Amino acid sequence: MTTITDAAPAAASSEAQLLKTVTTILTSHPDPNSVLKPVIQNLTLPTVLSVLSSIQLHRTHSATLPSFFHILRHSPHHSLSSSPEPLLALLPGLLVHRH
Repeated sequence: MTTITDAAPAAASSEAQLLKTVTTILTSHPDPNSVLKPVIQNLTLPTVLSVLSSIQLHRTHSATLPSFFHILRHSPHHSLSSSPEPLLALLPGLLVHRH
């Protein structure tokens, strides 16, 4: 029997794994768009915000983050495509790198 206290660590672990997966895709695949499309349906707003505000990604792969944002904006996942929060998370890194 799964209790509420058991479910919270499992959800956090799932989110952490999803964040790691997205980060790996963005940093290692030559065409992350095609690989990300199946993953997007599993993303939550907090995970997206973590990816877009990742200092590591802004330092090493800042050019892929606008692509990731573009994919999100055109996804059928309504909560990701309609919220202004992803854009607000992306802007500071872009401004620092003058993109």
